[in-house]
Amino acid sequence: MTDVIDGEAVAADIRDSLSGSIDRLNAEGIEPGLATVLMSDDPASETYVSMKQRDCEAVGIDGIHVEIDTDAPAAELYDTIEELNGDPGVHGILVQMPLVDGIDSRRVLRSID
Repeated sequence: MTDVIDGEAVAADIRDSLSGSIDRLNAEGIEPGLATVLMSDDPASETYVSMKQRDCEAVGIDGIHVEIDTDAPAAELYDTIEELNGDPGVHGILVQMPLVDGIDSRRVLRSID
C-alpha cells in the first residue's frame, strides 16, 4: 500500500515547530542566520535558493544570500565560505549544488564549519 505524503502540510508543521525554538533563541539575544551561496546559472538552483530565503523570512531566521559569478575562480567561493564561517551571525551555510565545472564539491562541503 502506498502512503501519500502532503509535503505542504509537513513543511508547515516543521515551520511551526521551529518558531518556538527561534523565539527562545531570540529571547537569549541570538538571531539565527542561514547563508545561502549560489554559484550557478541553473534556474532550478536559483528557485530553490530563493525558496530557502523566503522560508527563512517566514520563520524569523536571518537569510544571508551570496551570489558568486559563474566565471569567478574557485578561490572566490572558498574565500566566501571562510568569511561566512567566521561570521557570528551565520549559524548554517547552504552551498547550492551543482556547482560550475572545475570546482571540487567535496572540498567545498568540507570547508563549511
